[in-house]
Amino acid sequence: MTASKHNQSMNNYRHFRVEARPRGFTLVELLVTVAVLVVLVALGAPQLRTLLLKRTVSSQAESLSSGLRFARSEAIKRGQFVTMCASSNPEAATPTCLANNASDWSSGWIIFVDHAANLRQFDSGEVLLKVQPPFTNSGGMNNNNVAAVVFSSNGVATLQSAGTFTILPKMSGTPADLQSYISCVALGSSGRTRTYKPDTKGGC
Repeated sequence: MTASKHNQSMNNYRHFRVEARPRGFTLVELLVTVAVLVVLVALGAPQLRTLLLKRTVSSQAESLSSGLRFARSEAIKRGQFVTMCASSNPEAATPTCLANNASDWSSGWIIFVDHAANLRQFDSGEVLLKVQPPFTNSGGMNNNNVAAVVFSSNGVATLQSAGTFTILPKMSGTPADLQSYISCVALGSSGRTRTYKPDTKGGC
């Protein structure tokens, strides 16, 4: 073998060895990457929690509005009274409505065809239309001591039913502190609902 061919063979061998050498992270590079990720997670965690809380409250407000709209449409369709009431045991075999002065609907509710003889109470023989299980991640769904909403056959809410629900996040603070999280659901005497944000003091 000539000297030139020998040198060329050695160069090819070295080239092959360089290209075939595996690459990977060193321990220092790995530690730096982990440290950067920890910092990014720490910075993003508060914003993520805020986003999740707001989405939870909005979802609960929509569930409430949807329930009210359903109850109203069923009253019109059936030509009968339909009640939607807060319940401490909505998933029980025989659920009951909360007392009239109760105000927190986060424990869930039931919707049923309500015979005029005993409005606002689910009695034997009445038709249960829908059940809302308790909200496990709620700060409260308050409605000024109104525990039941009754719709007549023309879709109008009874006088005692009209009012405003305040849906709160599951966190501590004054209404003013929680203003950006709170959602309000208003029920008019016509039976229609409206969802909106509270005032600067957190009031609906």
